[in-house]
Amino acid sequence: MEVPKIILFSCLVLFNIISILFKLFPPKKINSLYGYRTNSSMKSESTWRIANRYFSNLLLLLNLVLSISVLLFYSFNIKIEFVLLLELLGFVFALLIGIIMTEVKIKRVNNE
Repeated sequence: MEVPKIILFSCLVLFNIISILFKLFPPKKINSLYGYRTNSSMKSESTWRIANRYFSNLLLLLNLVLSISVLLFYSFNIKIEFVLLLELLGFVFALLIGIIMTEVKIKRVNNE
């Protein structure tokens, strides 16, 4: 196996493992080490729980979509370097989408 293929699939597996671990082991209390930590998420324990649950579900879903997309690109014999770049950019995009949507959710919950 070529080095880029190992990197491609290692990153894909790592992204999914992180998402699954975040879902299975959410942070119990507000802390400075682990969890979805923004000023708005750390305002109260209830906001903290909502934000972490929502973000972990969203990250899992976005990583599933990213994994399927990467495997599709790879199966069409697109250059491995291009697929790896798409994977990394896709993960950054998934994080940004996750953060934006979670912040919107927090604002919605706080305004209710």
